[in-house]
Amino acid sequence: MPKTFKEFWEFFSRAFVPPKEVRELDQDRMLLRQLAETVWARLHGYDRQVRQESERLDAAFQKATEPVEGFKELWRRTYAIKAAFRIESWFTDALSKLETDLNQDAVQLVKWRYGPAVYREVCPPPPRHRRTVTSDE
Repeated sequence: MPKTFKEFWEFFSRAFVPPKEVRELDQDRMLLRQLAETVWARLHGYDRQVRQESERLDAAFQKATEPVEGFKELWRRTYAIKAAFRIESWFTDALSKLETDLNQDAVQLVKWRYGPAVYREVCPPPPRHRRTVTSDE
């Protein structure tokens, strides 16, 4: 996958070239970018979780420099490893929100491109307010 959102956007937009009959190309591009931003955020949601797990696992290994002396010590060390891989509530909440956004973005794009003409002409879907994705993210 591309390393920057700019590269990803070029890759993504080529996969979703609009049909010739799309009249409002700017609106179509805006909806497609919204979908691309959601996909990009979903792809990178795991990065923070992986960093946190690695940091916790490193900390557990740093504390475990001596040989295991008994049941309690072995239990503490295995617990520390299990704790390093816990899934934070922010992560599950973020994944749930991104899943909802992904579904909404996909439906909006499909309705815009292939829904009734009145949908495109009278009431184009408003963009969802989302933090702007930069190429560094």
